[in-house]
Amino acid sequence: MEGSSAAQNLLSNVGQLLAAEYQQLSGVGGEVAELRDDLAAMNALLLMQSEAKDGVVDPFIKEIMKQVRELAYDAEDRIDLYRLRIKCRPGDGVFARMKHLLVTLFPRRGLAGDIRALRARANAISERHARYGINREALGWSPASSAAPMLTASAPAQLLGRANDDAGHHQVIGMEDQIDTLFKRLKTPPGAERHLNVFSIVGFGGVGKTTLAKEVCRLLEADFPYQAFVSVSQAFDPSRDLNGLLKRLLEQIAKPKEKGIVEEASLEGTESMEVHQLAKKLEEELKDKSVLASFKSPGQTDKWETICKSIGSQMESNPTLEGMRNIVMLSFNHLPHELKGCMMYFSIFPEDYAIKKGRLLERWIAEGLVSKKRGLTMREVAESYLDELLSRNMIEEDRTNLLESVVRSYRVHDMLLEVMVSRSLDANFVSLQGGPYDEMSYDRIRRLSIHGSVNGPYSPSKRKSAGHRGTKEVNMQHVRSLTMFHSKGHKFLDQLGKFTLLRVLDLEDCAGVTNKHVRYACRLHLLKYLSFRRTNISVMPPQIENLKHLQILDVGETLIDDLPKTVTKLERLECLWISKKDGMSNWALPRGISKVKALRALSNVCLGDDAEVAQELGELEQLQNLCLFIQTNRTDVLQQLALSLSKRYSLQYLYMVRSEKDDAISKFKALNFLHNLPAPPRLLRSIQIIGGIDGLPSWVGSLLYLTNFGILSTSLDVDQLFSVMYQLPNLKILDVWLDENSNDEVAARTSQKFPVLSHFKFSSPLPNVIRFEEGSMEMLEQLELGIGSYELETTTSLTGMEHLSNLKMVTIMGHKDSPAMNHVLGQLKAWNDGLSKPLQIVVKPW
Repeated sequence: MEGSSAAQNLLSNVGQLLAAEYQQLSGVGGEVAELRDDLAAMNALLLMQSEAKDGVVDPFIKEIMKQVRELAYDAEDRIDLYRLRIKCRPGDGVFARMKHLLVTLFPRRGLAGDIRALRARANAISERHARYGINREALGWSPASSAAPMLTASAPAQLLGRANDDAGHHQVIGMEDQIDTLFKRLKTPPGAERHLNVFSIVGFGGVGKTTLAKEVCRLLEADFPYQAFVSVSQAFDPSRDLNGLLKRLLEQIAKPKEKGIVEEASLEGTESMEVHQLAKKLEEELKDKSVLASFKSPGQTDKWETICKSIGSQMESNPTLEGMRNIVMLSFNHLPHELKGCMMYFSIFPEDYAIKKGRLLERWIAEGLVSKKRGLTMREVAESYLDELLSRNMIEEDRTNLLESVVRSYRVHDMLLEVMVSRSLDANFVSLQGGPYDEMSYDRIRRLSIHGSVNGPYSPSKRKSAGHRGTKEVNMQHVRSLTMFHSKGHKFLDQLGKFTLLRVLDLEDCAGVTNKHVRYACRLHLLKYLSFRRTNISVMPPQIENLKHLQILDVGETLIDDLPKTVTKLERLECLWISKKDGMSNWALPRGISKVKALRALSNVCLGDDAEVAQELGELEQLQNLCLFIQTNRTDVLQQLALSLSKRYSLQYLYMVRSEKDDAISKFKALNFLHNLPAPPRLLRSIQIIGGIDGLPSWVGSLLYLTNFGILSTSLDVDQLFSVMYQLPNLKILDVWLDENSNDEVAARTSQKFPVLSHFKFSSPLPNVIRFEEGSMEMLEQLELGIGSYELETTTSLTGMEHLSNLKMVTIMGHKDSPAMNHVLGQLKAWNDGLSKPLQIVVKPW
């Protein structure tokens, strides 16, 4: 369980603090050494409990383990307070150190007392351990009962999933009777009048309600050409969530499907609509149409609502549900102990929440749930954890957006989430408030997650606890992680400065966040993860330099247009994301950025007319991800940038952006500097080139690890592009977007076979021929064609589609109802009609 990792992290922290500066605490050094030894024993004990079989640990032993976990947490808090208030700064001189020792005299004495108190608690727990005879047998631990070893890379998650049919649909096995029954009840006989009907599929989580509904919807595409599927969680609040629900319905309303042809509705102007306006538009879209809408909902009756809200606790106490709980827990219990904390971490997020990959991994790291492994970065270890959870089907990829070529989000099944919430609350791993958890109360909060608004009195210092007389004190200063979802103006925001021990502050999408809350956050000196993504903050104060432990700073999609130069003092900063609401950025990298040696991701930053900054980029030895807007025409700056990129062999993701406006004004294609790289970063996995460039850089063909290549440019010789791209053994995604097309024919040739290409996107004015020869792209699963023309200037021939034997979906994009797009769509329809099992063709108007 996670408590073992907490103790494990604490051991290394205590070891560091036994250095010379800590010995200044007269008479305490020995106490700290003893505490470290006790914590080592605690760690072993917690590890034994985490690997014990579920049900063999009796309640008393669980209580002892709970005390051990809380002691480990408290000890880590003491260490962090020492770092925050007492430890001398490395750069201080003799006089500054003497002054610091004098000023911190009383806090140091207090810390010494705290350490002795922790030792006393450890001794008391040890005495209970001996008194009541806790041993390996009591914990049900033996080497044979340890968690199963992690799967190797040779067993990918795809092999453990459900099988697909020839059209790429999941095969539903064991539910044929239910599907047939519901299908017959919904299917309207020819000529019969249709009426509004509501069918409810009721059952506990995990029995297949969603699978059943989706399969019936798929089978009824011919009868109900307009379909939508939306999820409504237990915490649904009409005043807050109805707007988003109506938008999701509108997004899925489509023109009649013709053997798999789907056209997305235009959502132009809906972003600013209120609920009543969205409802009116939805009514207009659906007038005189047959609609099949499926809602994934927890139900409305009082009894069903009660069951839904208490299913986690019911599975522990209700014998009827014991079997279900045992099945769910079997997978969890066989996880390696280092993955159990990562799995329980999903309980922080609301039901049906799609969790972005980067957000999840960086939070795991900041929380100390990822262990160091020789030869691997922390991010690589975290990715291996994620892959392992996927391979064991503990989590699932979010496939809501079918046009996404790369999975970037993940979900947890509702039933599994309920079990994780139950386990997390029991272990004081997470404290939840808001929505279905509004009546919960806690003695001591470590990780706080707020799901929507919280009703009733609740403050960072106290709360009236349900079931207790009077007022029960709740010490919020032990909170190390605070996450808020869709909260509007919550009073916690005004108390941020008091969360002294906070390591993770995640306010992504949180309404009501203002610039004053950013200032409060800058007082939280222990922060490692700070996210204001998609909030309305506009200023980052220079006091951001106070966050010496900060690893992640995310101010993407905010109103921030600039960052203070003091960010260069954040020496531990690893990832920096900045952008305005439109995804653009004007923040030019400042001098001194090379001081931030730990940087591995810089997103949406700009390079101005400073050659020294371009040189400093080459000194960031850990840099793996760089998205750079080129805002200079100076040759010396661009030459220096080319040299810097050549030095960065660690680069894996490179995005070079130059606006058409800048090229047009200067009449200078700045991205041509890419041709002059002395040597490319050999580990590159993804390249995106956006802007004017004369041809493809020759070195691209040498990138053996490249999996994703995209280019958006004025013009490019597609034949030259294909002649280079097909030689890349690992290329899976190829995205080409051209404003002009100089090729009469765009052809994927048999002689230029793409070995593993699965996604190909091509957008340009129509050529005379688009041809796929036999064997050229036989692994292709998704094809996207963007029709840059409006008028049908040439009779384009689309041939060779029959050679794309692995194709699952085709997307066509262009001007709505344009002759050019209709011409290509007609050919696709004719080809699709000839298939025994038609594919899905999505029409996406610009």
